[in-house]
Amino acid sequence: MIKRKNILINPNFQIRFTGWMVGIALTEVLVFYSSYLYFFKFYIDLGKKSGLNPNHIFFKFLSDQYRNMNYFFISTAIFSVVLLVVVGLVLSHRIAGPIYRMCKHLNQPIKKEDIGNFKFRPGDYFLELASSYNNHLKNLLNILNENDKSFKKEK
Repeated sequence: MIKRKNILINPNFQIRFTGWMVGIALTEVLVFYSSYLYFFKFYIDLGKKSGLNPNHIFFKFLSDQYRNMNYFFISTAIFSVVLLVVVGLVLSHRIAGPIYRMCKHLNQPIKKEDIGNFKFRPGDYFLELASSYNNHLKNLLNILNENDKSFKKEK
């Protein structure tokens, strides 16, 4: 049987997280694209200052390279955005999943057999949170047992 996996556990957080990653990637693409435009303009100006004819092979070469670089930049930008959307969703799922699971667990009534058994999935982040939670519940149970014993002795 195949388990259905809901990748958007906390859509508000996950979409914002992924949006930040895509925004950073697009900013990087724009920075690289503007630096590449600067260098092409620099070489075109250098050719003009050198007195080359506008039909010179140098300008044809620059024009061909400019076109090729545009294709390269467009394809790598699309690939980067798609990759970062997927990675952003997976990473945010590994963050939101454990928090969602813990909230769900905290909203359920406590049963004695559940104490110490709370776990996250392998690969999730914040695995140490589950062990801290389990230790905290064990400590609370010990305190309650001590108080219960004291209360019974007083009767």
